[in-house]
Amino acid sequence: MAEMVTVFGADGSEGNEVASALLQDGNFKLRAAVSELASPAAQHLQASGAQTVVVDYNQTSTIDSALRDAHKCFVVTDMDFNSTDPLSCVFICLLESLYSLPARHMDAKACINDYMNEIALPKTEIIVPFYFENFLTTFKPTPSGKDTYKIAIPMGETAMDGISVKQIGPIVTALFKAPERWTGKSCFLSADRLEIKEYGQILSEYLDPKRIKDSRTRCVQSPDLRLQPLKLITERI
Repeated sequence: MAEMVTVFGADGSEGNEVASALLQDGNFKLRAAVSELASPAAQHLQASGAQTVVVDYNQTSTIDSALRDAHKCFVVTDMDFNSTDPLSCVFICLLESLYSLPARHMDAKACINDYMNEIALPKTEIIVPFYFENFLTTFKPTPSGKDTYKIAIPMGETAMDGISVKQIGPIVTALFKAPERWTGKSCFLSADRLEIKEYGQILSEYLDPKRIKDSRTRCVQSPDLRLQPLKLITERI
């Protein structure tokens, strides 16, 4: 009998890729937890054979309902929840946490992970790096001259791991199919590791005649008291 897998955030980027990959694999029953049943992503998943349910993360009862009779689940740690329904396996997607830097949202993710460890929840951690798709949104290169663009990511000469969000689904599906091997493990994912200038060179190759360069930024301590909650600012060099 096929196991039921609940995918939280199935109408989001990572969750939707995982849900789609599980459906394509065909070895699991999928319950897609979404924010709106009327969303295009939710309707597409339902048409593809998924059971769709609405989850309000401020209402634990909806989370319990989404997990009822589920054997496994996939969550992205931008939420916190408690459930009384036991699961045989949890796959948790994390951004790399940094306790030593003032990145409070990452600290929160790490605290959630620590709590799961304390209660001995059977889980596999998937630690994701920079998404290549971020070059199209948050870190989209900005114009700096005729056919010239710059990437403002303060990495200097340090190489940065990256992966496509579309690779997450097949990876998670493979891990779900081998819980005896991966439960209790932490998996740091990376499809490539390049310096920012090298990412720019690749983008330039495919976007010719446009040229994409590293804007050469670095993080420094902020002298402005108004920015103390952020602690860091970006300085061009």
